[in-house]
Amino acid sequence: MPINIIKNQYSQILLIIALSILVDNFYISHITNPPAWDQGYHLSNVFKMLNILNNENINIPNKIDELLNVTDSYRGPLTYFLSSLFIKIFRNSYHFSYLSNQVFSVISILSIFNLSRYFNNKSVGIWGSIIFTFSLFIIKQRSDYLIDLSLTSFSILNLLFFTKWYFNDSRNFRYSIFSGISLALVFLTKPTGISLFFLPFLFIFAKKFQNKKNFYFNIKELVLFILSFTIVIYPWFFRHWIIIISTTINAWNWGVNYQDGFGIKSIQSWIYYFKNLPSIFGIINFSIFSIIYIIEKFSPKNLLKTKISNIKKINFWFFIYFLNCYILLSLMSTKDIRFMLPIYPLFCIYLSLFINSRLSTFFSINFKKVILIISICISLIFSSEINIFNTMNNEKSSWPHNEIIQEIKNKNLNLTSTLAVLPDTKEINTFNLEAEAARQGEYVSVRQIISNENSYKKRFKIF
Repeated sequence: MPINIIKNQYSQILLIIALSILVDNFYISHITNPPAWDQGYHLSNVFKMLNILNNENINIPNKIDELLNVTDSYRGPLTYFLSSLFIKIFRNSYHFSYLSNQVFSVISILSIFNLSRYFNNKSVGIWGSIIFTFSLFIIKQRSDYLIDLSLTSFSILNLLFFTKWYFNDSRNFRYSIFSGISLALVFLTKPTGISLFFLPFLFIFAKKFQNKKNFYFNIKELVLFILSFTIVIYPWFFRHWIIIISTTINAWNWGVNYQDGFGIKSIQSWIYYFKNLPSIFGIINFSIFSIIYIIEKFSPKNLLKTKISNIKKINFWFFIYFLNCYILLSLMSTKDIRFMLPIYPLFCIYLSLFINSRLSTFFSINFKKVILIISICISLIFSSEINIFNTMNNEKSSWPHNEIIQEIKNKNLNLTSTLAVLPDTKEINTFNLEAEAARQGEYVSVRQIISNENSYKKRFKIF
């Protein structure tokens, strides 16, 4: 590919990233509620890491040691570390904490762009990036703070290196090493995330060892892959492995106990994500492009089969990853449409491929792109999940968390206080108060007294 074309494409990617920052900044500025339970937990880890980075009295080895001890559960430290670096550069606030999701968005965009090159169509990567970046599903994740988006970014990055390794026939070790490192990044985001790549790894293994002439070279590749993976995860995993395994088991049991009807033997468990595809893509986008697809599919001049046959190998490879993910998600005891995020970039690539394909005379390429842009705009403006009009018409409410923590700090300047929290509501709970305490420097330690939304008022009176 000529250098000037590559430069032009990357300039378009930079423009997409710049626009996504503006969109995210707008949506985040209209957030009126404090972080809820999980969000508060994740943000407290971000602020704790920021405090360690800002502490000038700790030398670098001790800082690394403390950073690795911030989280010891099945939620790895990498997401929090990258976000803490982001807000250290910019500003210690919730706004910039949410905006740090741009780090993971950029990784996803670049990975989608490079994966799309396997389709030999320079427009697929650009439009795949647009679909991903301005999808309401993704904007909602970027306007929140969970680890699903970061898991998606490192998963699609690892898929990129796995793909390069799978299709690489030269005697070169670099892709096996990069695959080991990128899989380790997935592990450091969420250890269970590496199970998304069980089948792809088996197929890489089988393909490499089909050729007996390169047997010893393939053994070296495998050793380097395992070695690079182990070296990256070793400092964190081997000091916390018991707790990581136990919290993973507890998370599984939570899903079994509290999500009735989604057991392994239940049909609902296996069709849950297919049923929710319209919700993931947005009802408007799903409906519009389903109609276009049906019309073109039954067009006399349909060329869809020819298009797919030309990219048979890459389709098969992506299907392996999709199948692995879908089986795993269906087996999981907890169900939520955001768990489908690691395979969402593939949907974006294939929708882009469809938009850039001349399938019939009914819809030209440019016309489909215009429809896409219009449908994205309609979805963003009239979304019920992120309602711009309601937030613009209402004054931004003031969270009491800052004042609560500040008041305790002022009364006990020379020691760390413990705040016992009885309410367990979305607005006020142990986790978002702990996040605020961590943001203000960890002068207050927050602990939970078990309660629930129905009984906390009565218990609070006798507390």
